[in-house]
Amino acid sequence: MNLVINGQGIVQRIHLSLSSSSFETIAPLLIEKFSPPIRTDRGEVQNRMGAKFEQVNHLWKGENGVEVYYSKYAGTIDKSSLSFTTKEDRELMGKSKANRRSDM
Repeated sequence: MNLVINGQGIVQRIHLSLSSSSFETIAPLLIEKFSPPIRTDRGEVQNRMGAKFEQVNHLWKGENGVEVYYSKYAGTIDKSSLSFTTKEDRELMGKSKANRRSDM
């Protein structure tokens, strides 16, 4: 888990790594809580042995700039990724990436 809280005590980011086997349980709960996602992307991921699996990514956006993103597979077929971010956090992360472009 990664949790970021700003100087005013407001949560800016929560990132969880979960078991990908829990996706089919957690995704419907998120849909029930937040309504259907504004975007669902589907594709394929492949493991080292060549087996293919259906990738699903859900995105919810709140009126106040909050985003919730849930990815069935994240890095490996064993892990899922669930993230809550604020607009401020995404802007800060974007600036941080831009500053690292000149790093070796």
